[in-house]
Amino acid sequence: GPLMSVRAPTTVTALPTEHPRVVLLCLDGASLDVISPAVAGGGLPNFGRMLDAGASMHLATTRPTQPEPVWASIMTGMWPSRHGVRGSSRYRPFSGDAELEVLPDYVFSQALVRFGLLVEEPYSSASLATHPLWRIAAGYGVRTGLIGLPLTHPATPASGFIVSDRFHRRADRIVTLDSEPAVSPSRLDDVARGVLAEEQPTRELRVRFDLLPWTGESGSTVEADRLHHRLAQQLAAVEHVQLLAVRYAGLDAVGHYYLRYARPEAFGDVTEDERRRFGRVLDEYYAYVDSLVGDAMAELAEGDLLLVVSGFGMEPLTVGKRVLERVAGDPRFSGTHERGPDGFLLAYGSPVVAARQGRGAVVDVAPTLLYFLGLPVARDMDGFARTDLFTQAFNEQRTITFIPTYGTQ
Repeated sequence: GPLMSVRAPTTVTALPTEHPRVVLLCLDGASLDVISPAVAGGGLPNFGRMLDAGASMHLATTRPTQPEPVWASIMTGMWPSRHGVRGSSRYRPFSGDAELEVLPDYVFSQALVRFGLLVEEPYSSASLATHPLWRIAAGYGVRTGLIGLPLTHPATPASGFIVSDRFHRRADRIVTLDSEPAVSPSRLDDVARGVLAEEQPTRELRVRFDLLPWTGESGSTVEADRLHHRLAQQLAAVEHVQLLAVRYAGLDAVGHYYLRYARPEAFGDVTEDERRRFGRVLDEYYAYVDSLVGDAMAELAEGDLLLVVSGFGMEPLTVGKRVLERVAGDPRFSGTHERGPDGFLLAYGSPVVAARQGRGAVVDVAPTLLYFLGLPVARDMDGFARTDLFTQAFNEQRTITFIPTYGTQ
């Protein structure tokens, strides 16, 4: 028979402030196949600490592999057919009312969007059909802070705070977009404005992106990484949360344009001058992200958990797609994740066992975090609580509890 839903309690008791915190760093387009060799060669020291003293696993991702359905799966523990977000946007014909949720791959359907024959209609924070992790946690009194996660605009009232995934797109120093709030609660507007008004941080990113189209989303995404990092530092200082999730999507943007020069053997037509000028750009951005991981590690207290999760990896464009980009797109575009390359999960902290674990899936993240926080896992989630990430001593203090479902929104 159908599973009965269980409503979150109307009266909740917050977890004590000394309860261990979770810091979740959300990466787009990062791959262990890049990180592991770099660590072995003496680079990326903070990723190296996580690999040596923490737990790691590859994560199977969703198809189509786009940020919105991937992060929706990570935050709900369900595949797109369940949470309802199947692509990056909805699409409709320029002169019609029919609606498409997914554009088929391998027939170059994205060219229809570029030529204006299809109109994109982005998803919003109301698009999820099921409850995401932060709403589940709020029902049990767990305060959460979200910065830059997909499907968080407009920023709705939350137990904690939300900075939406469109905050970095603002055209001026305001914290609303399309008459909708990009920050919640509104009392944090002044803090957000202060971060926007700050000068560049002293540790400025020293990577030149000569090929990156700064006028579009790719350039603003790279800028957003630094903005999200400063927001996390400022907001976490004024708002105590027990789950902080911060998204850094710059690796995805850089990988789309610089994978060709980082992996010239996969393309075959990269000149020596191009290798000299652009061959280190992707590596240098990985080094920048490594420094962000180091900052998060430095803030951990005894019992805290740091998770670094990449929703999907990056791989070279197929020959057919390269031809299409040269004819009807952007010839500089060289990296893709259309075929669903694995993401990964790295766990670090005193509760974590040092081990390489078997391959998981992006839907395992939400149940695992519920388990760590001592909250029930819904039986209708597609993922599993990965208790093998944690030490025996930690697991002896925890019992996996279940409820049938958290229901629908």
